[in-house]
Amino acid sequence: MSTKSIRIEKTEVKTIDLTFWSILFMILIAVVVWISLFLNFGKNVESYRESLAVSQKKINGTEQKIVQLNDEIAKITQILNSYEGK
Repeated sequence: MSTKSIRIEKTEVKTIDLTFWSILFMILIAVVVWISLFLNFGKNVESYRESLAVSQKKINGTEQKIVQLNDEIAKITQILNSYEGK
C-alpha cells in the first residue's frame, strides 16, 4: 500500500508541475504578445503623428494659396468694376 501511495503522490506532483509550467508558459506568451502589441501601437502612433504633421503643412500651404487667389480675385473685380463705371 505504501508504494501505491508514493506512486500516486509522484504522479500528482508531476501533474501539478506540468500544470504550473504550462500556465507559466501561457502567461509568458500573453505578456510577450501584449508587449509586442503595445510597441507596435507606439510605432504606429508616431507614424500617424508624422503623417498628420505633413498633412497639416499641406493644408496650411493650400490655405495660403487660397488667400492669395482671393486677393487677386478682389483686385481683378475692383479693376473690372472701375471699367464698368466709366
